Amino acid sequence: MVIYWLKRGAALAVMLTLFLTLGSVNRVAAQCPGNIAVNPGFEEGFSERGAGEVTVANGWHPFWQDGPRVDEGYFKRPEYKGEDARIHGTMRVHSGNFAQKWFSTYGTHNAGIYQQMNVPTGSLVNASVYAQAWSSDFNDITQSEGNYRLYIGIDPIGGTDFRSGSIVWSPANMTTDQWVQLNVQARAQGGTITVFLRGEPEFRNKHNDAYFDDVCVTVSAPPAPTPAPTNTPAPTATPGPTNTPAPTATPENTPTPENTPTPEPTVTPSAATILVSAFEDLDGDGFRGPDEPLLSGVLIELRDAQGDVIASRHTDGATDPYAFEGLAPGEYNIVITPADGYTSAHANPISFGLIAGALRDLQIAQVPAPEATPTPTPEPADTPQPEATPQQEEPAENPTPTPPAGPVSPGTALAPYTGLILAVLGIIILVIFIAIRRRPRE
Repeated sequence: MVIYWLKRGAALAVMLTLFLTLGSVNRVAAQCPGNIAVNPGFEEGFSERGAGEVTVANGWHPFWQDGPRVDEGYFKRPEYKGEDARIHGTMRVHSGNFAQKWFSTYGTHNAGIYQQMNVPTGSLVNASVYAQAWSSDFNDITQSEGNYRLYIGIDPIGGTDFRSGSIVWSPANMTTDQWVQLNVQARAQGGTITVFLRGEPEFRNKHNDAYFDDVCVTVSAPPAPTPAPTNTPAPTATPGPTNTPAPTATPENTPTPENTPTPEPTVTPSAATILVSAFEDLDGDGFRGPDEPLLSGVLIELRDAQGDVIASRHTDGATDPYAFEGLAPGEYNIVITPADGYTSAHANPISFGLIAGALRDLQIAQVPAPEATPTPTPEPADTPQPEATPQQEEPAENPTPTPPAGPVSPGTALAPYTGLILAVLGIIILVIFIAIRRRPRE
């Protein structure tokens, strides 16, 4: 009995899931009659594309920009997954049970998915999608702190390179934490067009997530050709009697010009824009905080892939950011000359690619240059002095010969005391003389 009810419960669960899925598909179809996209609501399954980290909705294909500076966290391949409302809730799913998600952790990306579709040549194609972005260093899923740009694009010639200049992109939408509808329109130049869904975060935040759902692609038939005008002969009036004119030369037959074919309309790719500014990076993290001021005097040169200068700008710290506008898709370099007393915290030059309609905001971090520390002059090491070499005395000129040593005579020994001895003898003689003079005579 238990097994019976378990089987019944499983069957009811399968039927309920099928009912919800079909209901979602029917809702999408009702909201977008004539939708030619395959798996537009991402309810028809997902599959891996070369790696488990790249799981994409069936009927769609992934794309991403590979570098530069991947090792620093820029332009990484994101992870692709299906967002399941039955597990994570409906906040990130616009309708039904699934949405397509891609994300990078502590890194940026320029990535998305695309699908090719067959259409009549010259038809007008309208495409829309609901999208939502979350860019934050924190885990609060209801609040973003970073910039994330969302796009939808159409390649009217049906190419699959998201960098192609022929793609018509919607304006970048930087709304976060809520669903927004992106729209774009283009006229097909052949029998195939390609729809691109793209996301590009600005900062290497912990969470850089994009969610897309409910794609709608409709086609308006090409305009009917305008029929060529037919020449209607004018009514002939009955002429009155006239003088017979003189015969005139019969003009040669002028050939009728052939009809010139009307050229098909061409789609001009949207120009790209680069916003540039410089700021004093007080905390050294490379990102501008609310208390970090703009800087003037930083020379920013925009160069093409060959290194030729296209435009340049000295930041003024007041009206920045400055816009380099009207740029064609391609590869560019930004060369930075720091302001006096500062050095750049970025790689120099900064290299990147621009696609049609891109809007890139470059905030150049400047840090105070370290003060030059005078190099101390090393004191000379104590060098041991060599011992003096005894010098041999040079013999004096005409040296007095030294008599050979021999026995010393008494006179020679008393020679130093001769004066003293004579003085004493003189005193004795004087005393005797006085004594004799004073002796009484007999």
